[in-house]
Amino acid sequence: LLVEILDELARAPRMRPIASAAYRVTVDAGSQRRIDRACRFLHERYRNELSLQEAAAHLHLSVSAFGRFFSQGTGRTFTAYRNELRIGHACDLLQHTDLSIAAVALESGFANLAHFNRRFRRLRQTTPRSFRAAFARDNALSQIAGERVSHRAADRGS
Repeated sequence: LLVEILDELARAPRMRPIASAAYRVTVDAGSQRRIDRACRFLHERYRNELSLQEAAAHLHLSVSAFGRFFSQGTGRTFTAYRNELRIGHACDLLQHTDLSIAAVALESGFANLAHFNRRFRRLRQTTPRSFRAAFARDNALSQIAGERVSHRAADRGS
């Protein structure tokens, strides 16, 4: 799942590095395992109600220590990371299902539609409805282009 999310982030429009190429974060093996454990915990539960307190308890840390540790290890706050997971899942649902926007929000872990719309717009710079429409339009154009290419190839073969 982490690789899929990183791939999604790599293909995101308007992506730009926020640190110089020379910047390297050094994390010891024990801390890396703990970060991985925290990320796995989030990946398994992000669609449910999931609080910072629960995640901290899972790693046997105080809330403030977990928040610092998670931010240092991932470069994001717990809430930002959880919202990115949820919005990524919502994008997948918007692209591959006919679920209503409200159902997508609920299925992605957002109990409040207005909150979902605000988070979606902040992360994707568009609304969920516009995102779905753009995907459908791009998908239709790709299919048309693919048909043209196969027709040209068939014409050359004749």
